[in-house]
Amino acid sequence: MAEEKNRRQRGRNTPFFPLGECVQFVQVLHERIGKGPFSRSAVAAAWDQAFKSGAFDRKIGALMHFGLLERSGTQYRVSQEAMCIVSPTSTQEESNSIVACARGPVVYAELFAKFQGQALPARLSNVLSREHGVALKSSEDVAKVFLETVAFAKLERHGILHTEPHEDGARANDVSGLPATEQLPGGNQDANRIPGAHAAANAAAASHVRGNVQDYTIPLKGTGECAMISLPVPLQERDLKQVKAWLDYMLGIAKEEEPDISKD
Repeated sequence: MAEEKNRRQRGRNTPFFPLGECVQFVQVLHERIGKGPFSRSAVAAAWDQAFKSGAFDRKIGALMHFGLLERSGTQYRVSQEAMCIVSPTSTQEESNSIVACARGPVVYAELFAKFQGQALPARLSNVLSREHGVALKSSEDVAKVFLETVAFAKLERHGILHTEPHEDGARANDVSGLPATEQLPGGNQDANRIPGAHAAANAAAASHVRGNVQDYTIPLKGTGECAMISLPVPLQERDLKQVKAWLDYMLGIAKEEEPDISKD
């Protein structure tokens, strides 16, 4: 009865550590004692931790959540997915396994199903506690670990949750000098679909350079939709000034077409 009460207070189990840290944990394990199988006491010794401690249990649990460690009875083994990360045969293999592990925990999989291609809510902790069974007292920590995990896996870009990792090269082509909320996130190849495209249409579209053009997706505040824009690479200040002039012109048109409700 007491165990059931504690379980309800904790809510659903999620990784205590973000994926990036867990990869470091399994790297140490692999370097010191190999792939396994090995006992819990051997794992604790490899990490220089007490065998019976909450910290050790949380570390083991996090690796199990991400699928980096497998258990058979009382024995543990470094998973094949983990081996593809700590000893990859190619960059693509490593990236694919990181993405698979990042999406592995059950609660994380639910968040990807709900928000992929969309902006993550500012109050993600409240979404976790109200809609995903995470205990309110730990929901902020769970949200923080999730965000750190998707950042490590390169599945989040300017608040938009993607299903594929963004390219390193795209990060270098960000437009600087804009407020964080106005940064131009990566987007769609179709430069003609500028207004009105729903964010869900960009679920699998990672930011990338297309020839000498950089595509961006701009989430529209409060609508769940996105605007797309393509800019030349390398980007010059004069280019941004010309784009700004065009946007100012379109803003004037929008104001002229806006109905005057004060006369009603």
